[in-house]
Amino acid sequence: MLPALENDRLRIIDCFTYRLEDRDGFRDNRNDWSTFVGEAAEDAIVDVRDPSDRREVANRLHGALDDLEMTETGLVTIDSLDDLGSVLHEQSIREFVTEVRATVCKARFVPIVAAATTAEQGGPPVAEHVFDGIVDLRLTDHLTPEARLKQLAVRKLTGAQLLPQWVTYEHEPARGLFAFGPNTDARQVYDFGNGPVRPNRPR
Repeated sequence: MLPALENDRLRIIDCFTYRLEDRDGFRDNRNDWSTFVGEAAEDAIVDVRDPSDRREVANRLHGALDDLEMTETGLVTIDSLDDLGSVLHEQSIREFVTEVRATVCKARFVPIVAAATTAEQGGPPVAEHVFDGIVDLRLTDHLTPEARLKQLAVRKLTGAQLLPQWVTYEHEPARGLFAFGPNTDARQVYDFGNGPVRPNRPR
């Protein structure tokens, strides 16, 4: 995040801060790192006065994209649809997602990635046909008793063939995501108690 802020390549559409009754108290109680990041991101934050107004949220988003001249470049991340659901009704969420899919993905050719918790609802808060791709994430503890392993599965990917199976993965800052096979001993990937280690032969 910090290099993107330094190069003026990041905007944060802030739909959360409005909830804070005591903003000064929030700032005073931040630790040193949070204070540093907050100050570094100050010029990149776009405040939304009323997140329950989906048109204002969309206008702020488009304003940020115009400011960064984002067409056929970059990425928009919605974190998350669950939080939107706390301020927008289900119908408004569908309309918002449908609108930005048309005006951002289709018109500007800028992809959007959105997170959502589906364990309780049984599915995303927006109909699946709105999304070009859906990736499920879960934690499992049946493969090894020492660790709950992270897994992902592609449920939908428009225009591509896919094998709908769960794949165990890990993340390293220098390498990003890497998967390892179902027969891999977890001890080859994890030094239990010390986090992930670099396997000799990633699969």
